Amino acid sequence: MFPIKTFVSERRAANLLEQVRWRDGVYCPRCRGESMIRYGSYRVFQRYLCKDCDRTFNDQTGTIFEHSAVELKKWFLAVYMYIRFNTSVRLLDVEIDVSYKTSTDASSASYERWTRLDSISKVLLRSTNST
Repeated sequence: MFPIKTFVSERRAANLLEQVRWRDGVYCPRCRGESMIRYGSYRVFQRYLCKDCDRTFNDQTGTIFEHSAVELKKWFLAVYMYIRFNTSVRLLDVEIDVSYKTSTDASSASYERWTRLDSISKVLLRSTNST
């Protein structure tokens, strides 16, 4: 079954990213310090302030989604379709309503983008099997 509720809102996608990203606990992506406080929010993402280096960061900092203009829910839908249904990049641009340049840049800009999403795809596939 298709976990469509994961892709309905940006908030749900942000919650999934938070679960996958911080499964071993929250730490600063800059200094790897583990002492931090919650420091408001940025859009739907929780912000943190590292007490060691005084830098702020959120759930997207240091990930492949950090500077993307594409919504997180569209990214997750694209990854899910790419892995589960073996959808081509050419079809993804139509399905998630982004330009062909965006979808090809996202896939060829680094093959690493798709391989680093392995843990997210496993979580998505597990959620389909459990429902």
